[in-house]
Amino acid sequence: MRLKQFDLAAYAFEHAVLAATLACKVDQASQARIEAAVAHNLYAEDPPKEKLALRVYHWRRAGDLYMMEGRPEDAADPYDHAAIPHNVAGRYREAAENWCLAGSAYSESKRKFKAAVVWRLAAYAYLKLGLFELAAKAFRDAVQAYESANQPALAHAVGIEAQAAAYHGMGEHALAAKAHKDAALAYLNLGDFREAAKANERAAQSLTLAGEHELAAKAFEEAAHLYRQDKMFVRAGQAEEAASHAYYAVGLEGEAKAARERAKVAYALGGQAGRTLQPLERAELMLPG
Repeated sequence: MRLKQFDLAAYAFEHAVLAATLACKVDQASQARIEAAVAHNLYAEDPPKEKLALRVYHWRRAGDLYMMEGRPEDAADPYDHAAIPHNVAGRYREAAENWCLAGSAYSESKRKFKAAVVWRLAAYAYLKLGLFELAAKAFRDAVQAYESANQPALAHAVGIEAQAAAYHGMGEHALAAKAHKDAALAYLNLGDFREAAKANERAAQSLTLAGEHELAAKAFEEAAHLYRQDKMFVRAGQAEEAASHAYYAVGLEGEAKAARERAKVAYALGGQAGRTLQPLERAELMLPG
């Protein structure tokens, strides 16, 4: 530990846990487990840059050790940190599982609002995988946490998203799209343009699954408008580009071209004026999330 070789320290402490356990020395095993968790966490905070995968492992291990010791208040943040690199790398299942663990730990340590936030993130990751039942459960957990945190308006909006996930699970993609649009309106009533835009994107993706490409394009355009309101110009460009592809899928080439021009303007405003748009082709199947 003094040499700051925290990965080696973590393994040494874990061996001490095993030795103390075999010797039936409960208190020593408990203390070594906490020391191991601390060492894992310290390594995860600043490992060599080329070892991001190890960073994720050490955060997860720290969370597990803290939970073994009945310390959810210490476990929650490591689980949350472990989820983010997975999500960025597109490993949504691993991200969702870590966020669910973080949600439970935050909830046990009475940090209900934070629990709601990470459960929502887990739900969105599950949506991307098409695991609608797991998404609906994570949304419901988030709703309960928002209610406990005295955030009824957010609980209402997320409850609508839970219903949308349930509709997807039943194959009712058009009903899911309507629920996402209702959620967008709820977020707008809260003055949250960003979440309203995301909900419109999810509505568009649901409409794509339902084969309603023109309606999907309009929902993407609404998302782009809201992103511009929030000065998220690159996200606006991405939404306009998605609208362009959806229009092209149903032969509305004029609308597709107009959306592409708006995408170029948005990218320029976002500092990506030279960005190359994807060639127009039939819209791909997109999972919500």
